Amino acid sequence: MIELPDLHELTWLFEAEPVLLDPDVAIAYNTVTFTTARGDDRVVCVIRPASDEVDLTWSAGDREMVRLALAGVAAGIARRL
Repeated sequence: MIELPDLHELTWLFEAEPVLLDPDVAIAYNTVTFTTARGDDRVVCVIRPASDEVDLTWSAGDREMVRLALAGVAAGIARRL
């Protein structure tokens, strides 16, 4: 299993603050989203620690270029976030 970087490292990587789906729920059981944009390019990373899931989408304008739906990769993220 892959351990994801700490929250501050993900914030640095995406140059964006994380958005929690439900601010009243602990991060371990929440959905954490990072969104960054450069010109027409947009990258969205959605992390669901309780489900060990990470979704990564890169769009250029209205066109989706890459979508990755990864399972079993978020092991350990709850304690790292």
